[in-house]
Amino acid sequence: MSQNFLNPTKSFLYGLLASTVIGGALLAGAANDAALAGPGKINGPHVEKGEIEVEVTGTYGFDYDTADDAFENEFEFEYGLTDSILFEAGFEVEKENDENTDIGGFGFGFRYEIAEPGELWVDTAVELGYEFSGTGGADELGLEVLLQKNIGAYTLRSNIGFEYEIGEESEDGLGFEVAFGAYRPIFDHYEIGVEYFGEVGNLTEQSGYSAQEHFIGPVVGSEIHLNDDLAFGYKIGYFQGISAEATDGTLKYEIEFEF
Repeated sequence: MSQNFLNPTKSFLYGLLASTVIGGALLAGAANDAALAGPGKINGPHVEKGEIEVEVTGTYGFDYDTADDAFENEFEFEYGLTDSILFEAGFEVEKENDENTDIGGFGFGFRYEIAEPGELWVDTAVELGYEFSGTGGADELGLEVLLQKNIGAYTLRSNIGFEYEIGEESEDGLGFEVAFGAYRPIFDHYEIGVEYFGEVGNLTEQSGYSAQEHFIGPVVGSEIHLNDDLAFGYKIGYFQGISAEATDGTLKYEIEFEF
């Protein structure tokens, strides 16, 4: 949507409206029986100057043989400052079993797209972010590499992330997580794919694969252009835990508005 900012006032009002609607839905959902789970969103590396994105990613995780469940909603705002630099901010609302609903943290960051799409063999961006703990724990400094490669009708994406804790309750060492997705279009406006998420945890305190959280599952989604200035996108999926520590099953949804 390269013409999004021909009318900045209209785009700002759309963004404000979508932020209010999604934020209200997020908090309302958290007030119900919701909580924390593993899979998240796999971001692409591309940046478009002047584009606003307002999005929410929600997960509901559950174990088959217990009454445990967990729900998380992550709300994000993104804005393309230039053709290669993007600003983002967001927060999480999470709840596990019968515990109180928590604000899981507030964070902000910047994404830098290293080259124009297609100039490198793999489209690449790096992202630096800082997250303030909302539960009294350590803050986190994060570095993530975003990769994308188009091969025929297929789009391959990977996010590789490192986290370093800061504060009185912080732990030494780097946290590590990786995500991979493969997608292809079907019919007119739909896309199907498969996604994998691996939450390895602290690299200096490893207890093997079974103590990590790994998930894999199918996804389907679509993007609808409501008018020249506004697009609505969604994605839903189901993920099976494939390591002992991972939640048995997780439902995920992504909702986003682009201006």
